[in-house]
Amino acid sequence: MPSTSPFPLLVLLLSAALPLCAAAGDSDCSPEALARPQVEPLFASKQYETVIARLEKTQAAQDRCPQQPLDNAWYWLRSDLSLAYLKAGREQQCLALLAPLVDNPRSPLDTQHNLEDGNRVSRALQTNQRLCLAAHEARLQHYLAAPCPGAPAAALDSVTVAPGQCLALMPASEPGRCPSLESFRDGQRQGTLLVIDAEQRSPLADTSRCCSIQSLRLSQQAGQRSVRLQGEGRDCFGGTAYDRIDTLYGWQSDQLKPMADYSRTD
Repeated sequence: MPSTSPFPLLVLLLSAALPLCAAAGDSDCSPEALARPQVEPLFASKQYETVIARLEKTQAAQDRCPQQPLDNAWYWLRSDLSLAYLKAGREQQCLALLAPLVDNPRSPLDTQHNLEDGNRVSRALQTNQRLCLAAHEARLQHYLAAPCPGAPAAALDSVTVAPGQCLALMPASEPGRCPSLESFRDGQRQGTLLVIDAEQRSPLADTSRCCSIQSLRLSQQAGQRSVRLQGEGRDCFGGTAYDRIDTLYGWQSDQLKPMADYSRTD
C-alpha cells in the first residue's frame, strides 16, 4: 500500500490552531497588555497615526478587561489618545472619546466619580476637550450667525440668506412635532424646507430630540448652501436623556438632507 505522508495532517492541525491562538491573544489581560504605552518619542516626531494605533490597541484591551477602580494610568492613556486625535486632525474622535469622561456626571466613567478633585489627569482631559472643541468650531467657522430682521417674531432663530431673504427656525406647530425651517422674502412666507431623511434619525427629524434645537447658522460656499442646527435639552417625551445637538444639513431648492451629525446624548 502507498504510504500516507503525515505533513498534510500536520498542516491542517496547525491551521486549525492558529485562530485559537489569535483569539487567545485578543483576550490577553496581562499587566503588560493593559499598561499605558510610552509614546512621548512618537509625539515628539509627530508620528500621530502611529501613536493612535498603539494607544487604541491598549484601549481595546482595557475595555475588554475591565478594571476597578479606574486609576490615573487608565485616564492618562485616554488623555494621550485624545491629544493624538487632536494633533492628527481627528477632533471628532477626540470629543467622542472624552464625552463620557469629562463633565458628564451621568457617566460612571466620569473623572469626578473615580479621581480626587483637582487631579492632574482630570485637568489634562478637560484641557484636551476644550482644545478639541475649539478645533471643531474652527473647522465649522464658515457657518455664520446673521439674524434676519425680516424673520417673524415667533422664530427661535434666523439667518439672512440674501438681501430681503430670510431663513427662520420656527417652533413646532404642536406637541410631538419638530421645529421647521421656513423661508421668507420681504417679510412674506415662501415655504417650508422638507427634511429628506428616510430613517428619521437625524436631529431635525427625530421627535425625541428635535425639541432641543435652538439655534441656526448658514454656510454659503462655492454655490452650496448648508445649515448648522444646535441646542441642548432633555428628551422631548420626558425621558432622562440629555441631548447636545450639533448637526449639519445640505440645502438644495426646498429640501434639507443630513450631511453630518456631531450630536451626543448623555
